[in-house]
Amino acid sequence: MNTITITVTVDESRHLIVPDDVPPGRFKLTFELITNGEPSELENGQPVTADTLTPEESRRRLKEAGLLVEFDVPPDAVELSPTEREHLWQIIAGGKNSLDYVNEDREERF
Repeated sequence: MNTITITVTVDESRHLIVPDDVPPGRFKLTFELITNGEPSELENGQPVTADTLTPEESRRRLKEAGLLVEFDVPPDAVELSPTEREHLWQIIAGGKNSLDYVNEDREERF
């Protein structure tokens, strides 16, 4: 049996787009989802998703990729009071919540 491995695209209408160099004939198709050019990860035959990935495994992968920021919290650190949080929010966000920014953006376009 001759085996041909091809990468195809399924568009939004669920039509398969097959490369021109594929010969006509009958084929048995096996679908494997490809993300970022790589086959999706399987664990025990099941795709790894946010629901199946443990926090420990997530941290390990982020650390491996150099994307995990780790720091030590000083033992004498104290949680901010609601008043202090409000003061920081006023300084950083100018007292606006995200909805205010969205509405401003919409007003500029209309």
